[in-house]
Amino acid sequence: MGLFDRRKKDIIVGKGVARPHRHKLRRRLEVGVAVALCCTAVVLAAWHEHREADRRVARLDMELVVTAVRRFRQDHGRCPHDLGELAHPPAGGVPYIAREPEDPWGRPYFFQCPGRWDERDVDIASRGPDGEWDGGDDITTDL
Repeated sequence: MGLFDRRKKDIIVGKGVARPHRHKLRRRLEVGVAVALCCTAVVLAAWHEHREADRRVARLDMELVVTAVRRFRQDHGRCPHDLGELAHPPAGGVPYIAREPEDPWGRPYFFQCPGRWDERDVDIASRGPDGEWDGGDDITTDL
């Protein structure tokens, strides 16, 4: 008798006999774990890409606001008081932005004009996904 007894269709392991259904169950568990690991990897990769896309959107929004503030300053000789003034300029002028922007996480951007670091420019920042300043995921622009 070898390792496989063809008459009983059992696999002989050590002193006992492992039934084929146990072997099939083990194989199914192995395949299930492998599929679960693959699905986890795909979900994590998609989550990371979504997070990076949100960061890119925030940077693009900030670039648009900086451009609008520069145009506003050129036209009016002063900084806008807030982002709302860019969307609703004084004396019924043409809006510099379509609406007051919010970051991808639904919060208003930090806005300071003139900027703290450069009085000739504007500071704009987002608290990032965690919503906390200095949380390690803040998004700022140095345009």
